[in-house]
Amino acid sequence: ALSRVLHADYGWLAEMLFRQVEATKRYPSIARRNRWQGSVTLQAMVHEDGRISDITIVEPSGHSTLDQEAIALLERTSPVALTHPLGQSHVVVQIPIGYRLE
Repeated sequence: ALSRVLHADYGWLAEMLFRQVEATKRYPSIARRNRWQGSVTLQAMVHEDGRISDITIVEPSGHSTLDQEAIALLERTSPVALTHPLGQSHVVVQIPIGYRLE
């Protein structure tokens, strides 16, 4: 499940954000100990300078620890290095972040 971008032609942005998020994701130790798993979908605004703002939860995971970690994760990802110009001041994206214990 890749990120959904709420505008056409920003698939590259969704892919890039998804890769960045997956690369920096950490499993919260309390969640690992309690074997909490889940997927949280966040919505955020990506600005033309790569800043990420207005992060909100669209679909919670069922565990506030995972939800809060997902928000912190997206905050740590900002600013992102955009591979293409946005062509507008900002784009709204939705990003699913999954926490699964192997």
